[in-house]
Amino acid sequence: GCVPDDCYVEVRRSDLVDARSEERTIEKTQRALERARGGVLFVDEIYNLLPSNGRQASQDHGPAALKVLATALPTGDPLVVLAGYALDLQRIVSSDIGFKGQFLLRMELPDPTPFELARMVATKLGQKGFVLGEGLTARYIADAVASMGDDWRLERNGRVADDLVHSIRMEMRKKATAGNDMGTLSPTMSVRVPIVTPEEVTITVEDFQNAFRNGI
Repeated sequence: GCVPDDCYVEVRRSDLVDARSEERTIEKTQRALERARGGVLFVDEIYNLLPSNGRQASQDHGPAALKVLATALPTGDPLVVLAGYALDLQRIVSSDIGFKGQFLLRMELPDPTPFELARMVATKLGQKGFVLGEGLTARYIADAVASMGDDWRLERNGRVADDLVHSIRMEMRKKATAGNDMGTLSPTMSVRVPIVTPEEVTITVEDFQNAFRNGI
């Protein structure tokens, strides 16, 4: 294969940047590279490392993280994959940070369709132990995503799936907490033990509707 090990590390801005200082950002990014040594470092939403007017200049250390990533490219260890919008990637690759001529391959993928996003949601939820209940199908989720319009979906790209999974998990956590407020008391201990029932991992249509309405 392209790399000797099956090590795969996925990171975003929050995994690389420390708002407290540029030095801490450099160290944090180097640690991420070290964790991926021998495998692949996948940097998602790379555009968030570009300077932004929405952040204080004293805390915007994304460029420092980019420079550290650039210095690691010539070694090929780890294999670095950058993901983001085409125009932002072009800005980064053509900048003087150190990315020029360092990438072997560039791939431009089409934006995911509502149904593809729905399948992502179902897969991610399944990986976390959740089950879609009766009536909550990939088509149902896709229709909900499509109802928001193309502009809304394309602006968020693949983040729709992650945001929706996060919102559903928060909804299920809130539901479980509300149902277990009393808990059970151990005969020998005064510590409340949460009640866990199989229904708590089954996501109903109502759960999805609440999560979609309140969290998206």
